[in-house]
Amino acid sequence: PSVRVAWCVFLAALLLFGVLSVGRTTYDRRWHRGVAFACTMLAFGALWSVVRDARQVPGAELLDDQRTTGLAVRIQEVTGTSQRTAKGFAKVEAAIQDGRPVPAGGVVVVTLFDRAKAPTLRAGERLLVMGGPERIRRVADPGGFDAVQWAASHGAEHEVFVGPEQWTVIGEPSVVDRWTDRMRRATLGWIE
Repeated sequence: PSVRVAWCVFLAALLLFGVLSVGRTTYDRRWHRGVAFACTMLAFGALWSVVRDARQVPGAELLDDQRTTGLAVRIQEVTGTSQRTAKGFAKVEAAIQDGRPVPAGGVVVVTLFDRAKAPTLRAGERLLVMGGPERIRRVADPGGFDAVQWAASHGAEHEVFVGPEQWTVIGEPSVVDRWTDRMRRATLGWIE
């Protein structure tokens, strides 16, 4: 359903549950609250899936446009680094079409590649990546890692691979981003 319909159904179910939960009930009508609660949770699940759907984001259609040759992104989460790559989820702020930025939206998986050294990637950084986004493809591997589902759980359907000369930092992380990243690293250290 559309976002508007999903919100309306959820709010109606929540209102019904609220009305049935106020006051006392009789023994033979005790199941009404349970049914209303189940309907509310089902409506919330539908709303959540619609809100997290990458196709609902305004400007997300530009990620499938062949004229898009680059993206201006803001790193949301760094998911991994190795000796030659850095990977993370990034929120799209603009698409580069015909050499000009066009407002766009959505989330992409960004992979920075450098043969000589590991690229540095920090949450909150704004990057200009000169590479067209590609839809993430499902690899036929029963029981194996499903990259499509993993990316979809973060709201991404596209990925971008860029080499050392194809990306530049255009904005540093904010104070809040740096503090949050420091807390995340400390928490991961405690867990390890």
